[in-house]
Amino acid sequence: MTARRGGGGLIGAVAPVMERLGGTWIASALTDGDRRVAAAAPNGREQDGFTLRILDMPRDVHDLHYGVVSNEYLWFLFHYLFDLPSQPVFDAHFERAWDAYRHVNDLYADAVASERGGRVVVVHDYHLMLVGTLLRRRRVRRPIVYFHHTPWCEPEYFGLLPEDVRTEILHGLLSYDVVGFHARRWADAFGECCRRFLPGVRVTTTRVEFRRRQTRIIVSPVPIDVPRLQRDADGPLVEEWARRHDEARGGRKLLVRVDRIDLSKNPVRGFLAFEQLLERRPRLAREVLFLALMYPSRLTVESYRRYYAECTRVVRRINDRFGEHEPVALHFEDDYQRSLGAMRIYDVLLVNPIFDGLNLVSKEGATANRRDGVIVLSRNAGVFEEIGPATIAVNPFDVAETADAIERALEMPRDERRRLSARARRLAQRSTPEGWARAQLHAAGVAL
Repeated sequence: MTARRGGGGLIGAVAPVMERLGGTWIASALTDGDRRVAAAAPNGREQDGFTLRILDMPRDVHDLHYGVVSNEYLWFLFHYLFDLPSQPVFDAHFERAWDAYRHVNDLYADAVASERGGRVVVVHDYHLMLVGTLLRRRRVRRPIVYFHHTPWCEPEYFGLLPEDVRTEILHGLLSYDVVGFHARRWADAFGECCRRFLPGVRVTTTRVEFRRRQTRIIVSPVPIDVPRLQRDADGPLVEEWARRHDEARGGRKLLVRVDRIDLSKNPVRGFLAFEQLLERRPRLAREVLFLALMYPSRLTVESYRRYYAECTRVVRRINDRFGEHEPVALHFEDDYQRSLGAMRIYDVLLVNPIFDGLNLVSKEGATANRRDGVIVLSRNAGVFEEIGPATIAVNPFDVAETADAIERALEMPRDERRRLSARARRLAQRSTPEGWARAQLHAAGVAL
């Protein structure tokens, strides 16, 4: 059986740290192959410098925890994705699913408590917000850190949750010694939710005090592993994909996006912006290729299946409207080398999420690109706080502004492109995986 690293920003963030620093990584089985590994090595197996321990959750419990609460409720909550006239609905089905969410968090707490080694526990993301409380009940004495990889929503939106659920979440997070975010705006929103919904709480920019406990709040955006990315970008497979992409564009300028097909990533408005630009300047249909490398996500959720279909419908309409050149090339495949090959040679990289916890693609693109490419970036991406000054900023809901930004990026004079690209590269490379880990551990009183 061959191990293959999964996609997604969380794995890209955590894997380099684990490979350098070691430890035990506890994760849920997602596939039959994962379940076979879990059965064969219940205490974990060594790989890439750390121990990987996979938990085989009961499938019905996992489906309710991950498929319902995490994907249909919490993801939509933190990314402002609910269609409020009809969503969310908190009914008996949700109550059963929330019980499953608690149960999965409890199973993780059991697994963590059974690990005797290690100086610190680090818990990642909104799937496991209750683990802190459950470890305190088990009298785990090690420092406990939580890192939140998505946005955190404002109190008005967080208040959509039932009172007992939102209270349980906030109590869970304030059971940790440290809570980390990618961007100051997400940390501030969390603090405002604590103020709004927890009587007696005291909140500053760096800590929350509640019921005789203090939780440190840190802002520490995930970095890219620059040496590894540069090695990958120079590799033969990436080189071949860059050549093939270059051949496919046939001398045209290259507009690229690399994303999951996700409501939060906002690809449809990106395609609509390009369509509006072509309506205004039809000749660009033969002068620009929009290469969209995307892979389906959360297709168990009905709204995601509809969105997938909408992406393909809009792209088909654009290509039908603007003739033989087919100005949009849409590919569905999670292929890292293929994506990195496109990032090497883009003239413009479009990153326009509705809301995004960080967005590593922006940093990867800035680092891998060899053509003084320009990034068009949503102000609602967490990474905007880091590299925004070196990008063309857009309101992700404003299709007209996004069309203007793409046009400006395509037409930008060479010297300005070079300066902007070089600045984006510097800003994207300011931190390291070790520095990111060190910030979290230092806040918990643990030295590397």
